[in-house]
Amino acid sequence: MTISDAMKRERESSMSKLRILAFAIVLGSTAFSVSAAGVPDLSNAIKPGEWMYVVQPHVKLGNLQVPSHTISNKKCITQKQLSQSRDFLINGRGKCKIKSISYSGHVLTYTQKCTGGTGKLTLHGRMKIDSRTSYHGTVDTTGTISGQKVTGHTTLKAHRTGSCGGSGR
Repeated sequence: MTISDAMKRERESSMSKLRILAFAIVLGSTAFSVSAAGVPDLSNAIKPGEWMYVVQPHVKLGNLQVPSHTISNKKCITQKQLSQSRDFLINGRGKCKIKSISYSGHVLTYTQKCTGGTGKLTLHGRMKIDSRTSYHGTVDTTGTISGQKVTGHTTLKAHRTGSCGGSGR
């Protein structure tokens, strides 16, 4: 293997890590699973049903920048999830803990810390609820993965598209 081949493999490996990180940040922008204690009840602010999310992550790992891209995702949100603020805004996969969360003036803000594998991340999110059927927000991410500095800024827009799978939930 030549030095050029080795450098190409290292770059591909780093880009793969960046894509995984970008996906993790996207998930962190669109869903969460935490205990209901201290978490705001969003059932009067958001209408249950099927929601479409459009997410644009901008992530940098060390000196590598993930190419800009847009990810669209649909998710069913139930009344129960909204009343407990579960599976809605902040992803709890892995070892993530909500450090602070508040809801005031139709704005949900939070700070979350995640650890796992070879990384530690801190996410600062701000979601503005525009109406019962739409919201938008940002998530700023800092931390390290495999000893390399990570920074990210993700924008999110979401709107309700209808009932969940025709079930009328």
